[in-house]
Amino acid sequence: MALARPGPGVIGLLGVTAAVFALVALTTSLVVPLRAVGARVGVRVAGSWIAAIGLLLLGWGLRSSGA
Repeated sequence: MALARPGPGVIGLLGVTAAVFALVALTTSLVVPLRAVGARVGVRVAGSWIAAIGLLLLGWGLRSSGA
């Protein structure tokens, strides 16, 4: 949404990148101390589904834009 409007450009992209990095770092800091194997596997499965959804949306975006 930050990149939809013309204007912020590179600064907006850096802000979105920093926010995603902070979110991933915070999530990782909560997962690393988990001792239960099932919990760690669950987090990995959830991450793989999020990545798959992101790739699907990227493909849809490229397909609909005609690129």
